[in-house]
Amino acid sequence: MLFMIAGCQAALPLSSNAIVSAMADHVAGPPLPPGELVDAADTADVLRHSGAKRFLVVDGDGKGDRLVRRLTSKGSGDDRVAFVRELGNGQVQQEVSEAESGLHRLAAVEDSEHAALTRFEPALQLSWGAQGKAVTTEAKATVVKADDHSQQIDAGESNMTVTHDADQRIVTPAGTFDCQRIRTDYEGRFGMARVKSTRYQYFALEVGLVAEHYEEKGVALIVPWKKSHTIVRLPDETE
Repeated sequence: MLFMIAGCQAALPLSSNAIVSAMADHVAGPPLPPGELVDAADTADVLRHSGAKRFLVVDGDGKGDRLVRRLTSKGSGDDRVAFVRELGNGQVQQEVSEAESGLHRLAAVEDSEHAALTRFEPALQLSWGAQGKAVTTEAKATVVKADDHSQQIDAGESNMTVTHDADQRIVTPAGTFDCQRIRTDYEGRFGMARVKSTRYQYFALEVGLVAEHYEEKGVALIVPWKKSHTIVRLPDETE
């Protein structure tokens, strides 16, 4: 998710064909109907695989680069556990897991490229529902300077829809995995920008994230931008 500060036009449509094409070399067989999960806590467990995970960018921006994604627990309090997820591309997500509901949520995103922090109130839900059920959350979004949270840059509204839309076998340098395919659609409408993104993530229950394809398009100060990437899991350094 990129949070540009500027602009005021509708975001451009996303291309589903590009998503299918980018993952073509890494799928083994067609997608299958999504399997059933026991409860919401199952999805939170998948999202909370901690430590550093290595990925190769196989398509899109930064093709050929290697990324390290890292999830670190920042302690607990008020019936929730806080996490920081480094995405390896200059963005850091602040996430929380709720003890009572078992849900995992996105509270904020820091973008080093623009020295900005976008906060969501309430936090957007990252956990998905069972068997194709779309889960949508809405939030007020506030953009502040990363080094001075008292300095507001922009504000607006955001919504996120998460869907477990299929199960699929994925082939990566780290091995072949039976995965849940999770689609996340995000839209942000700010005073000076519009952004829309679609992310397909492939999660193996005992491993965490195995592969991801991401597309983003938006408009800032009437200037459109777009970005995309496809990443696949590399073997852990100890393997």
